Amino acid sequence: MSTTGDTRATSAAATATAELIDSIWVASALASALGGPALAEEDPAAEVLAAAGLVEQSDTGWVLSEPLGPGARPERIAMVREQLIGALGQAATIAVRGAGRGWEDNSDEVLLAAGRLSAARGLGGNFATYINATPELAAAFGACPVIIDVGVGVAAGACAMCEGLPQTRVIGLDVNARALALARQLVAAKGLGDRIELRLQGVEELRDVGVASLAHIPPRFIPRPALSEGIDRLYRALRPGGLVFVSGISSDSAIERWQAYNTGGSAVTLAECAALLRAAGFEQPKPAPNLPPEAPMVVLATRP
Repeated sequence: MSTTGDTRATSAAATATAELIDSIWVASALASALGGPALAEEDPAAEVLAAAGLVEQSDTGWVLSEPLGPGARPERIAMVREQLIGALGQAATIAVRGAGRGWEDNSDEVLLAAGRLSAARGLGGNFATYINATPELAAAFGACPVIIDVGVGVAAGACAMCEGLPQTRVIGLDVNARALALARQLVAAKGLGDRIELRLQGVEELRDVGVASLAHIPPRFIPRPALSEGIDRLYRALRPGGLVFVSGISSDSAIERWQAYNTGGSAVTLAECAALLRAAGFEQPKPAPNLPPEAPMVVLATRP
């Protein structure tokens, strides 16, 4: 019996595996280059990145190619670096400790990178501009400037919200004690302890009634059994006319489902999200208006 077909398949698989491993090393070189000074001529990372087409020679030495080149906004470069740190760190944790273990096994550096990325990709420092540009939000928020932030993490986003609007108060919920310890350090360093309340609490355990005008929930970090109950609890915690943001809606790709599995959450499609919100009593959800280009897909629904 001929083994030619099996040999070719094995060779193709070996080649694909080698290319995948090479891409991981390229990603690590890019993360290093984005986080440090300009690449020196003899920098080992430069050779790796040049082979991948990510840097090029200029009169001053190696520079990153577009869209991360000399004209790139600093916040864009920082965002890409946080994405790389988070992806590489989480992937390494999964490889060593196993899949489906949630956030607990990730390092502090990965947790912090995830928080910074969330703040950069979301409203973050643009929070005041966004509220003022969206009349229904401005009206609700003017009456009660309190936000419930589910999955507050290290509180980078919560701090940015409070810095954007000085009257804002945030109730931040998370089930990761280590993330909340890092959050308390950041909140204290920024002097926001009187405006950000951090709770070691799942959203399905929320008991507050009518305390906030705005709530944020990311299904990708919420287990499916807790998600439906959590949305019900947020409905009760919002004042009439309050709004809920649902971020990180899944396009139903295999990678998104894998990511949600490994962060202990749910890959929820737009149709599934709409059904959950309507079942809880919210009005028909719609895409959130006026979001910055780097923001993930977000839907907005009003509590009657």
